[in-house]
Amino acid sequence: MSIMIIEDSKPMRNLIKRTLKQAGFGDHDILEAGDGVEGLELIKSHSPDLVLCDWNMPRMNGMELLKTLKKEGIDVRFGFVTSEQSKEMRDDAKAEGALFLIGKPFTPENFNRELTQVFGKDDASGTSVPLKDWLDVLVRATKQVSSNPLGFASEAEVVSYTNDVPSEQLGCYLPFEGGDDLLWLCLFSDSSGSQSLARALFALGPDEEDLPPDEVGDSMGEIVNIVAGLVKSQMEPRGVSCTIGLPQYLENPTEVMARKFRCGCELRMGPNSGHLVIVKVQ
Repeated sequence: MSIMIIEDSKPMRNLIKRTLKQAGFGDHDILEAGDGVEGLELIKSHSPDLVLCDWNMPRMNGMELLKTLKKEGIDVRFGFVTSEQSKEMRDDAKAEGALFLIGKPFTPENFNRELTQVFGKDDASGTSVPLKDWLDVLVRATKQVSSNPLGFASEAEVVSYTNDVPSEQLGCYLPFEGGDDLLWLCLFSDSSGSQSLARALFALGPDEEDLPPDEVGDSMGEIVNIVAGLVKSQMEPRGVSCTIGLPQYLENPTEVMARKFRCGCELRMGPNSGHLVIVKVQ
C-alpha cells in the first residue's frame, strides 16, 4: 500500500509523514512530490493507493490537479491536507471527488479518522462492532473523564495509535460485555503517571503526600470504571447492550499484550502519558 504526499513545503511533508506514523499508517510506502505537476507524473507512473495533497502550490495547485485527474480518467483516492478550510472550499473539494479535507494544524486523530474510512477497519477480531470503533468511543469517554472528574485543564489528546504498551507500565483492565463480545477496557501509565492520575481523582494538593500503591491501583480501577460507564452510555443508543464488570489491577501489561485481538493508542492526560487498549477476550 502506498500514500503520496503532494506538498511544496518539505518541512510540512516531513510533518505529514510523522503524523501518518502516529496515526497508525507508518507501514505504508510514502511517495513525495513538490507540486501538482510533479505529483501528476508520479501518480501516472506509481498508481498510489491514496493521495494527500495541499491546496495552494506553485505550477499546479491541488484543485487543478484533482480536476486534471478527473478529466484524464485517472482513478485514485484523493484527499486534501491544507490550511484552506472554508465551507465553500470543502464543498468544492467534495464536488470534485475529494474524499476528505484535513485542515492544518492537524492531529494523529484527524488522520486516523479519515484514513480509516478510506482503507477500512481491521475486523479480523470478528467482533460485532469493530475494535477500532470501540477504541474511538473509549478515547472520547477518557477525554471527558480527563476534564471531569480528573480536572485537567487541557483536553486529553491522542499522541499515537499503537497496540503496544511499554513493559514497565502498570494499570488495570475492566471486563466489559458489549453486544455479543467480551472485551477488556484497559488503562496503563508508568508509576509517576499512575500516581498523578490517582492524585487528580482524589483532588490532592501539591503539598499532600503521595498515595500508597494499593490506593493508586484502586484509583486507576475507578477511573476505568467511570470511563466504562460513559462508553456504555454512548453505545447503548446504538443498539449495543453493555454490562460492566469489576476492574482488575495489573502490575504490567503482559497479560494484555498476550491477547491477539487488541486495538490501542497512547494518550496524554494533563501532564501524564498513558495507554488505552481495547481487547477482545472472546
